Amino acid sequence: MKTLSSSPFTSEFSAEFEAERQAWLRRRFLWYVGFVLVTNAVAAAWAIFAWSRGGMQSATTPATAIKALMLGLVGAAVTLGLYGAGFYYVWHRRNGPAWPPTRIAFWLIVLTGLFSLLTTPMITNELVSQPRRSAAAAPIVIDPTPIGGAADRAEVGVALAGAVQPAASEHPDGRPSGDKRKSANQTAVAGFAAVWGIFITHVLACLFLPWTPRESFRPLMPLIAATALVMIAFSVRAAVAGAGSGALVAIAAGVVASSMVIGLPGAGVCWWRHARFHRRFTFDVMRGRYVELRQELTNARQIHESLFPAPFHRDGLRFRYLYEPMRQIGGDYLYIRFDDARAGPRPCNLVLTDVTGHGIPAALTVNRLHGELERIFAENPGCPPGKVLALLNRYVHLTLANHSVYATALCLRFDPARDTLEYASGGHPPAFLRGADGSIDRLDCTTLVLGAEVGADFEPDTRALRFMPGDTLIAYTDGALEARDAAGRYFGIVGLERLLAASTPDAEHGWPRAVLRAVDAHRYGPIADDTLVVEITRDLPAPSSSGEGRGGVGV
Repeated sequence: MKTLSSSPFTSEFSAEFEAERQAWLRRRFLWYVGFVLVTNAVAAAWAIFAWSRGGMQSATTPATAIKALMLGLVGAAVTLGLYGAGFYYVWHRRNGPAWPPTRIAFWLIVLTGLFSLLTTPMITNELVSQPRRSAAAAPIVIDPTPIGGAADRAEVGVALAGAVQPAASEHPDGRPSGDKRKSANQTAVAGFAAVWGIFITHVLACLFLPWTPRESFRPLMPLIAATALVMIAFSVRAAVAGAGSGALVAIAAGVVASSMVIGLPGAGVCWWRHARFHRRFTFDVMRGRYVELRQELTNARQIHESLFPAPFHRDGLRFRYLYEPMRQIGGDYLYIRFDDARAGPRPCNLVLTDVTGHGIPAALTVNRLHGELERIFAENPGCPPGKVLALLNRYVHLTLANHSVYATALCLRFDPARDTLEYASGGHPPAFLRGADGSIDRLDCTTLVLGAEVGADFEPDTRALRFMPGDTLIAYTDGALEARDAAGRYFGIVGLERLLAASTPDAEHGWPRAVLRAVDAHRYGPIADDTLVVEITRDLPAPSSSGEGRGGVGV
């Protein structure tokens, strides 16, 4: 079953966001891998240099130093190989690797971390178990390499082993002997060195890679589990060697507690970076969408207004209007169609509609009503106003009312040959017929709003008036009536009727300009609704002609 989403962040936005994040991940991944390669190469070179100068031999025996150096170099070689392969794979797939950078980074961190966990016990076992000089004679040399590989673990092990010197015999108060304390120290060095290496590796990756917090925790899970297994193995080994159980429990608890929180700093960095990227990307997308939307609205307004008729002056009728939408496009619409089936002065059909709502939804509804009006008059060019209103009401009730969309409509038919004006109004504001003598008649509603009822409950009730030479019809939408002043008072029907009785039309744009000017003068604040004002005037006859009075006629 197909469903439609009304969320402002659509699947298109999500796809663009993820594509942009993957491109960002790729760039940052290359920087991260390059940094790891350089630092490991420098660390390996520094370890070789320190060994050649006798730095490690001063803290332990030459054989132990060589073993620690070889393990460090093997770890550096494994790291360089894995990260170099990852760099080559991502670099040569510019269109996007089959494996995303997040997955590659996950396996790189897990594999190098597991290798470090395997080599750390060997290094610490060699360094802690060997006889050393006194603490004062053993220099502490800590390599600042931030990747946490085997080479720097060797240096850390040297420092810790040289700084902690157990006694060689049982203490009088019953404390563990030197060998037992040596086993406990070995367990502590191995556990905390492993946790420290994982922490440094994770923080470094989080500083480079724009992970989400959830993604940043994924490589920690297998490493923490592996660290726990290593600690179990060391604890068993130390227990067999006779180390105190209290010391082992304290060491194990410290390692486990530290391993539970090592991912928090990196996750915090990832959360901050990801949230910042999301805000920046959303702003950029919204700004771009706004520019696109403005252009699309401009194009849509041109198409929308192309549905409106052009002003004309023919067959004794002068037609003009002005439209002031609340936004670039709106829900007011005007339709005109001449009855070409009649000879002589042709009748003119005019339909003025106002759809509920504003902006794009209302304009889309207008397009649908335009199509229905085209169908109605194509099938029956002489369709009377009441019939047009009934057909429009049925269309709105069946297709739009279930979406809570309704409309008002004023249907007019001017017949210069018969000097008549027929009309039917469905919930529309009253139009005004201003006579050549200055008299004003109101064209009130004849039925309900379109879409509210259908069938026998909807009675169009077509009415007719005399439409003599010099008479003018002024119709409008409710935006003209609902303009408010600073005190909240509406312009209203009374204000409009007073304007038509006491004013004169604009010389160029007639009553539409005069009405909009008065509405703008009355309004306080921004436009709150679409406003459309229409005028149709019948030409005056030649001076020798005489006019008739105007009154009601039957239809």
